[in-house]
Amino acid sequence: MAICMLPLCGASAKAEGLGVTARYVADVWHGNGGLRDGSAYLDDARLQVNADLDKLFGTPGTLFVFARATSSSDFAGRFGGEFQKISNIDHAPSVHLFEAWYERPLGESVSVRTGLYDLNSEFDVTPPAALFLNSSQGIGPDFAQTGQTGPSIFPVTSLGARLAWTHDGITLRAAVLDGVPGDPADTRRTVISLGKGDGALLAGEMAWSAGAFAGTLGAWHYTAAFDDLLAITPAGTPVRRRDNSGGYSSITARFTPPDSSLAVDMYLRGGIAQSAINTLSHYVGGGVVFTGLLPVRPDDQFGISAGVATAGRPARTAAGLSRNEIEIEATYRAKVTSWLTLQPDVQLVLHPGLDPSARRLIAVGLRFEIDPRALVEGTHPPKASQ
Repeated sequence: MAICMLPLCGASAKAEGLGVTARYVADVWHGNGGLRDGSAYLDDARLQVNADLDKLFGTPGTLFVFARATSSSDFAGRFGGEFQKISNIDHAPSVHLFEAWYERPLGESVSVRTGLYDLNSEFDVTPPAALFLNSSQGIGPDFAQTGQTGPSIFPVTSLGARLAWTHDGITLRAAVLDGVPGDPADTRRTVISLGKGDGALLAGEMAWSAGAFAGTLGAWHYTAAFDDLLAITPAGTPVRRRDNSGGYSSITARFTPPDSSLAVDMYLRGGIAQSAINTLSHYVGGGVVFTGLLPVRPDDQFGISAGVATAGRPARTAAGLSRNEIEIEATYRAKVTSWLTLQPDVQLVLHPGLDPSARRLIAVGLRFEIDPRALVEGTHPPKASQ
């Protein structure tokens, strides 16, 4: 959606080059099991500004700014205790600048993007999985767990540069980012600080598509040193390692039965991480999404997904963890009005937090998304024809 701000309305080329979008997303959850039974309200208000600099000023490139505000409860920390968070907007209250980058084309097939950058906006993206609310169905938890405060993804991003080349169904991407996004002591705000010892996060990916199939193959590496989970030096301090690396791959397929409006999307994703440094050694997840399952509602989506996060042997030895945390999710998404989308969701998590003594978690939730522009327009009756 594009919201025309009053000073910019009109048919001028400059107005046409500026897009402003807003959305309010909120979840209501009740969980039974995990740390303790309880309910929480989570929300995420988003504002995005996208400027086509060629249309606005005759200069090649795009400028993108994305601000977010959350006033939510920490469901995972207070109730569920799950490693794979049941909600991908679960975060401590904050108001922060999430992205601010400039992208410039370098010919027809190459582009460069620099600035405050969400790695998961382009890397490790599995489109059908976007339906699901569990965080592990977005960027894999094998990758999301890494670094001091995680990689440059929600809730805190870092400065980075990305180069991309696209040709004939294949896209190659490479990125270098600050290895420690924000302030490790306060992840509720955006801080740009290239501290000594932060190092860099290097990421590369090949994405491909061929007919009904598509997939990714990616790898990542931190240049900084990290503590070994088990090995100790003669002085009694953890051994420092410089091999914090991993990789991931995904494949998706779409099937459309003849003479039907139904579309079926299936996907499978797997990833690995250095188990001597990170809690998880590997992860496997996948799901199936039905679009138009009900002929009377062709745009509704129903999906079932599952994810298995496996703790490495060093982490299990050091902390007495369970081998796996398993999550299963079923969800249904429906746009009920021009301005309101509802999505009931139910999830089962076994061994939440990889804690062998934790109760299984059953969480029932409802997500609603509000389009402010459609809501405002819906409050005004249509003008009478002349």
